[in-house]
Amino acid sequence: MWSPPKQKNRIFIAVAMVVSAMASPALAEDYRPKAGDISVRTGPVGILFDSSAKFKVLGTDLPGANLHASDGLTLSFEAEVYVVPEVSLTLTLGIPPTTDVDGRGILDPVGKLGSVRYGLGGVLAKYHLNQSSPFQPFVGAGVAHFVSFKEKDAAVSNLNVDGSWGPMVQGGAEYMLDSHIGIYASISYAWMKTDGSGVYGGAPLTADVTLNPTAVQGGMLFRF
Repeated sequence: MWSPPKQKNRIFIAVAMVVSAMASPALAEDYRPKAGDISVRTGPVGILFDSSAKFKVLGTDLPGANLHASDGLTLSFEAEVYVVPEVSLTLTLGIPPTTDVDGRGILDPVGKLGSVRYGLGGVLAKYHLNQSSPFQPFVGAGVAHFVSFKEKDAAVSNLNVDGSWGPMVQGGAEYMLDSHIGIYASISYAWMKTDGSGVYGGAPLTADVTLNPTAVQGGMLFRF
């Protein structure tokens, strides 16, 4: 069928545009971080202790004595720098929560032994996967640090809890809403012990305490 020259030109241009669109992929959001990029995260974190202890009174073992450290909820803050696009270093801190320490085993009738306001943070190296996509899983390993800021006496007086370090692992994922803002969730586990001491019933008491905290956190992230 004959078409006027102008109509032929319009048809040619339309066909060329369609072919060009099919041959060239659409420009996608660039989710991949660059070396030197910084991410900041914040959100709630639940801290779950897998706690236990071995007690001594006057230097003698106290068989059947144990304890339980209550779980906590607080707000966490993370700062992360990318060494290369796939590898980053992260520092995690939080607002210090309080855990109640209760007697277990033969100490169960005693009830609350004391409470501790503490800080739990960590330094991690992370490996990130699937960074060209909005969904970006990661795994990490490093060290966690526990510090006691304030002890409050109950059944145990002159309560003192030492700080400690322990290895930590983490797994999680980010979902980027654009190249700078996203949401995240992670779970961490640390192998950690500390020492406690005080006075119970007029006698010096010591405890070799296992904490082994799990931290479950999530929230918003901002990448610069």
